[in-house]
Amino acid sequence: MILAKLMFSEVSDIEWDENIELIDEATHLSASFMLNYFDKFDNVIDNHSFLVINEHKAPMAVCSIGLSEISKTREISFNGTPCAVISITRNVTPSERRKIINFSYVEIFKYAINNNVEIIRMLRHPLNIISSKQNKISAEYMFENIKYNFMYSVDNTLIVDLRTEEDVLLQNVNKYTRQKFRKSLKKGLFVKIYNMEYNSNQLNLKLEEFRMAHLKASGRETRPKSTWISMLEAMEKGNASMFIAYSDENNPVSYLFCGEYKNAAFGWSQVNVEQYEKEFSPRHILEWEAILYYKRNGFSFYEIGERFYETQMFHRSTDKEQSISEFKEKYGTIIYPKIHWTSFIDKETLNVYLDNNVNEFKNSNNLFKMEIE
Repeated sequence: MILAKLMFSEVSDIEWDENIELIDEATHLSASFMLNYFDKFDNVIDNHSFLVINEHKAPMAVCSIGLSEISKTREISFNGTPCAVISITRNVTPSERRKIINFSYVEIFKYAINNNVEIIRMLRHPLNIISSKQNKISAEYMFENIKYNFMYSVDNTLIVDLRTEEDVLLQNVNKYTRQKFRKSLKKGLFVKIYNMEYNSNQLNLKLEEFRMAHLKASGRETRPKSTWISMLEAMEKGNASMFIAYSDENNPVSYLFCGEYKNAAFGWSQVNVEQYEKEFSPRHILEWEAILYYKRNGFSFYEIGERFYETQMFHRSTDKEQSISEFKEKYGTIIYPKIHWTSFIDKETLNVYLDNNVNEFKNSNNLFKMEIE
């Protein structure tokens, strides 16, 4: 087998996506609509993503690689967001797999050295093309990166199995959350869908409303406007939908933007209009209506987002992250692992990273505990 690279920059988005659809382990993190979005962040210097192809130009692997500079440190990531782990086709022998992954990491290592990279950040997401084909979440090769001296940390991500019957889905939702549904409906809250099938003539307008609501809630512009343009392009390509909760036809109170890849959808961005948040608690019904939409449109999985807990060895979550993820957990979700991989080119950077994380972990009150009801 003779292997070569085909750069993301050398092909059209359509050709790129057609190729990664042939790579069983590929996830939405390697799709063109996500790479175009990641590339728009200020600290991203280069999108060096590439396909590994064989002598017949068949795709063997996809390497979604971003180069970022954060606080004067160069790293392989997209503005701190980990790159997808190398995704490989399953239509190869074990020895061919080893050759493909070794070829990929040699190319990544050379790129890192040539660009003074100190840290490599990657992520293994549980939902991939295999999930779409087999309607199940695969665990094979989950910890393959250990071979290359990556350190790992594991977050839980919350996924709703949409193959469940609708009445069972509702019963699986926390009782308190179901009460919030009923209260929202009694107050007249309703949800509209915006994508290429519903209200397609208003996508630009409504996304700009969403951006302004996000700016007002944050008190500042948290990311470049070009990232919002990429979100609009994702909607226009059929890779995203927006859900807006209204108290009346002219009064939006909450926005939820979701990405879509194959038979899975995922929460991408969300904001409430602050003055209505306490009165309506709109996020509850908004998330549920998104679940119902994807259920009724043949999707198999909906990822609500990570479930954060107290300080872990290599992850420190904020109180806000913990509170939001506790809310997400109440939708009858199943917990799956999302594995973060970190490796270092520079020994000094490794030592500083370990010292900081170990000391913070030692100072935390991270002891076994149970909530006694």
